[in-house]
Amino acid sequence: MDKKRILAFAAGLAALALTGCGGTSTNSSLYPNVDSDPTINGLSPAKAIGGSFNEESGLAPSASSDTGYLTSAVASTAKPLASLTVGGTIPLGFAPGATLLGLSGGNYLVAKAAPASSTVVFRAGVANGQKGGVVSPIVPSSLKITSPEVGGFSQALAFDSANVGVGAYPNGGYSSAPFTLPFSTTGLHTLVATVSDVDGRSSTTTFSTVVLKPTDAAIEVEITDADGNAIPGATASITGAIAGATAQTTADAQGVVILFAAPGAQTITVTSGTKTTTGTFTLTAAGLSAVDSAGDPLVIAFP
Repeated sequence: MDKKRILAFAAGLAALALTGCGGTSTNSSLYPNVDSDPTINGLSPAKAIGGSFNEESGLAPSASSDTGYLTSAVASTAKPLASLTVGGTIPLGFAPGATLLGLSGGNYLVAKAAPASSTVVFRAGVANGQKGGVVSPIVPSSLKITSPEVGGFSQALAFDSANVGVGAYPNGGYSSAPFTLPFSTTGLHTLVATVSDVDGRSSTTTFSTVVLKPTDAAIEVEITDADGNAIPGATASITGAIAGATAQTTADAQGVVILFAAPGAQTITVTSGTKTTTGTFTLTAAGLSAVDSAGDPLVIAFP
């Protein structure tokens, strides 16, 4: 795997210094007199800022599973510590190669697509906020996930000491009970996670998750220039696209697009400014294609 993508687990745990744990908090702060919100993380902050990308919160078959489903933070209302932000917010976007924090495969995992209507849990990596230089404890009962797509859907998240440091999303100290994924169609679907602290601060993080019916396929591709730099804003289309499936056809901050198509060989056409290029990939039924045979992210590079 490309060296810049490899996660050293000890570094990945750096964010735990300010992680909410069952309503308690750390004893002191390294950032005195700077107020910040409690935050549910997407891309692991320390690694995203350093150039590696790994998802820290998301869906999995169970709280202890080594399998994680691709779930990416795409928006946040949090105002976290400035040292943990990119562009004024928590790091947002899909990880190239669909990598997530894990305890297998060299301390990272390649995420899969969540099967439609399957039984899942949501694990959340939660960072404390602070007020006046003092870390603010999380209000455990405030943590939940909802979806704007499904009226009345809500799942509580509870501190899960038994599974901290376990399986996929090992920083996910808060976890839901198993629930039936309320999405039965192929595409990107939306979950919103909420957290508050004892000082009245709160925030939401909006997640997008890849869901597949058994007969459909998904692909995640990073769009780059000839030097390997991501091209946010590039647009993409794919042959054999699944009608009605919500896709990410405009590259995000990491240059990533997420597309849905029928299994088999499909061609992706990418446009950036006045330039157009293509790439052809073989997609697998019920599968998420995200890495090549060497374990590196799938890339379409402009010549």
